[in-house]
Order: sequence, then structure tokens, then C-alpha cells
Amino acid sequence: MHTPNNIHHQGNDKSKEPAGYGIADCKLLPTPSQLVALLDQKVIGQRAAKRILGIAAYNHFLACAESELTGRLVEPSALLLIGPTGCGKSHLLRTLRSYLGVPMIQVNCTSLTANGYKGTNVNEVLERLESELLEDGRTQPAIIHWEEFDKIRQLPAHHPFNARGVQEDLLTFLEGTLCGRTGQLDSSRFLNIASGAFVELEKVRNPQIVPSGMGFHATFDQADPVAAPGPLTTEHLTDYGLIPELIGRFGSITELDPPDATTLRLILTHAGDNPIVNKMRLYVLHGIALDFTDDAIDEMVARAIGMGTGARSLKRILADTLHSIDHRLPDLAAEGITAIVVSAETVRGGEPEMRRSSSESRPLNRLLSLRERAGAYRHWRKKSKEEQSIW
Repeated sequence: MHTPNNIHHQGNDKSKEPAGYGIADCKLLPTPSQLVALLDQKVIGQRAAKRILGIAAYNHFLACAESELTGRLVEPSALLLIGPTGCGKSHLLRTLRSYLGVPMIQVNCTSLTANGYKGTNVNEVLERLESELLEDGRTQPAIIHWEEFDKIRQLPAHHPFNARGVQEDLLTFLEGTLCGRTGQLDSSRFLNIASGAFVELEKVRNPQIVPSGMGFHATFDQADPVAAPGPLTTEHLTDYGLIPELIGRFGSITELDPPDATTLRLILTHAGDNPIVNKMRLYVLHGIALDFTDDAIDEMVARAIGMGTGARSLKRILADTLHSIDHRLPDLAAEGITAIVVSAETVRGGEPEMRRSSSESRPLNRLLSLRERAGAYRHWRKKSKEEQSIW
């Protein structure tokens, strides 16, 4: 029987924090090694990416603090993360941001168009940054996450999307200059992190072979030395559709590993706030212990690999497995069910094993209190400031 982590102490156990550092009461900028240790609590694997992010965040925000005292210019900071969907790119950055406590603005590059074209352009992004991060002429240091960065690649010449124009519009911003509508937005105070799946990049790196799949899910004959992808180079990214000037703005380009079966299993069972632990918390509120057999974990991992979307698919698989139980969870608690065991057969669509307590069930006072509190949301209405302070 598998019970990952101790759900009763999850998030409150200070012994799990890196030595000499407490999130709640330490006001110092974490060191790179502390940031890596903190990321290890929530993100499985991706050791190289964690180190790159820890070093970049520490150096950048330390430089921002020094510039306020000395007036010295901050060197522009930009990183590029390349990895398949579901490998943890966004999760890494959200976790990093939560530990640093700095603002993070997300920009989806899928909708970006060149200035002067219909759609969201770089000038509109700058206006947003001005409104959120510029105050009294001072630019708040922040992380700018350029999601789906591969979507601004140059496509064939006949394609109507002006991708080169978008890339050129980003050059000045990534240089670290005063920009924006007012000319006061200091982009050097931003740690720019671009990320994307870069689907079909393997075809550019290995034009001699035809992969059996798509993107990072392609398979290669490892016995053939020509088939294995070599190191990623600037030429590869140029051939993929990024202009050399834009590639040159990134001080680090890091490839993330696609999640394998071992990684997916660890995400399900050991990662902080993993999907199973979060589900267990809900069941514990109803006085029901939720357990998973080892073969149930194996079955979910196998299904996730088959779906090809990495860790993103785990929550969906878990939800599909438990949806027939979740909708009657309060009723099961009232009937005296105290434990539910999920097996591989349950993951395949079968019924789980349910156990009842032999002793008389006790009222779940905390659950009733939470339901009463949640019920008050139904009667909420917008009030004046005076009323809101009382409500």
C-alpha cells in the first residue's frame, strides 16, 4: 500500500527547509544553493535547470540591489528553457517566483504580433509592464516569463505571420534599456526567462534521419551514432527560425529532460503538493483514508506516458480515476466509509475497495464548519468599503 508523504504535516514541517534558511522569517535573498534546495522540495529532477535558474536569479536581483546604491548599470539577464510539454518548465518558474517573492509577469508569445499588426504586440506588453511595475519613475525588479517562445519562430516565407518582426521588436527590450510609452521603464531590472517545447527541433539537429515520433517524443536508434542528437547550437536555433540577434540576447540556453516513468512516479508520490497528496487532504476532511496500491501508481504512470503530455496528464488521470467517488464523497462519509483503496483495476475503470469502521461514526465538526463557511459565499454581494471591512 502506498501513502506518499505525511499529509498531516505537509507544508508546516520546518525540518524540510534547507539548513539555515526559513521561508517565513528570513528576509535575505536566498543563495543559489538554497534556491536549488527549495526547488527540490516541489520539483522532481531537472537538476541542471534548477542550478541555472538559482544562479541567474541570485545574480540578477543582487545586481539590482547594488545598482540602487551605486548607480551602476545592471547587465541584462535572459535565459531560454527548452523542453517538451509537461516537463516542468512553468512549474519551475512558479515555484521559483513563490520563494523569491518577486512579481512575475507571464507573456504568452502565441498571440504576439509585430508592432503595427493586428493582435498583441510588444508595445502593448510594455504598457502592461509600465502599469504593473513602474511607480514614480522606479522600475520594480521582476521576472518576465515569455511562454510558448517557439511560437515566434520564422515560418516559411509564404506564411502570413510576421514572426521576424516580433523577434526584432524584442531585441531592444532584451538589451536592457529605458523603454515603454513614458521612456522610464528600465528593462535591465527584469530577469527574462523564455520557454517553449520547440516541437520538431530534432529534425533540425538531425536532418539525416526521420524520427518515429514528433518533437521531444521522437525516438532514435541509439545503436547508430548518427541518430543520437548532438549538443544544441546557435545554428540549430537559427535553422529552426530564430534570428541570430535574438539568440545572442540569451546568456544561457538550457534543455530540460522529458519525464520518464521514474520521474512521473516520483511526481505522483514524493513531490511537494503532489496530486495524490492534495486529493488525500480532501478525503481526510471527510474522515476517509485514501490509499493507492503500487500497481495503481504504475498504471497511472503508464497512462501518462501513453498520453505523451508528461506530468500535465497526471492530474487528469487521477481525476478520471476518482470522479465516480468524488461526487459522492460526503455521502460515503455519512455512510461510515473510513478507507478507500485504489488499485490498478480502479484506474482502468473498476470500483475501488471501500472499508467501513466497526465503531460508531463521529460527526466531522471541522468539515461541517468548512461547509458552513463555504456556504456563506452564496450570499455574497458587492458592498461598500465600509461594509467590506466589517464583513
